[in-house]
Amino acid sequence: MNLTVFGDSFVELPDIRVGIILAILAILSAVGLPCGVICRVIMRSKGYAEPFKWFLLGFFLNIIGLIICLYKSNNVNMSCHQDMLNQPEQENSLDIRCTSCGALNPPDAQCCMQCGEKLY
Repeated sequence: MNLTVFGDSFVELPDIRVGIILAILAILSAVGLPCGVICRVIMRSKGYAEPFKWFLLGFFLNIIGLIICLYKSNNVNMSCHQDMLNQPEQENSLDIRCTSCGALNPPDAQCCMQCGEKLY
């Protein structure tokens, strides 16, 4: 710490290292926030829960977190899809449209055949 005399009192000036640390944190936040949001959006579209976890991955790992999210496979609930794999695709007025991805599903489907989201 540097001490400077102003009149009869001493004023403590912040160390230059504090300024450097604050500048580095500002730069990391400026890069980390967009990366965190993008990671969260990517993983939500792939069917993963816990959005804050994916945000933190992107925030702290930046471009490396984005690469991890891009290469991670889709999270598909296979138990929902197992009974519908053999049904042919046909479109009729009773089909249910998924609110998450927009895919058409048979009327008796409990989960979306495309993304695995629950339909009801």
